Amino acid sequence: PLGFVRRVLGLRAITVKFARPVPTCVPNLAADLTTKGPITPNARRERIASRLRPIADSLATNFGLQKSCLDSTFTDEPVAVPSNLANSIEALSHWLCNQMDLRADILTDRETESQF
Repeated sequence: PLGFVRRVLGLRAITVKFARPVPTCVPNLAADLTTKGPITPNARRERIASRLRPIADSLATNFGLQKSCLDSTFTDEPVAVPSNLANSIEALSHWLCNQMDLRADILTDRETESQF
């Protein structure tokens, strides 16, 4: 396959070194996934999210993105459910934390799967 990538597509192929093995599943996964599991506090991610929140809120207001939604699927009374805004902030703050963790590997020329 590498010969095909190099000759036909003209792309440079490199060998990828993984920083750590990727787990195939979560250990001790409960059979009932309808309840919320334990949350590990991440102070750095929370600080990043607090910096992103005002920016994301402003962008959501300017572009008309959904910030919350009233939902009564599982309750008698509608409750406000965080929506696109909260999802985006959480995803971006986790991504930034992961990129900051990988910086040491990048500086030592260890290429990881997340750089592609």
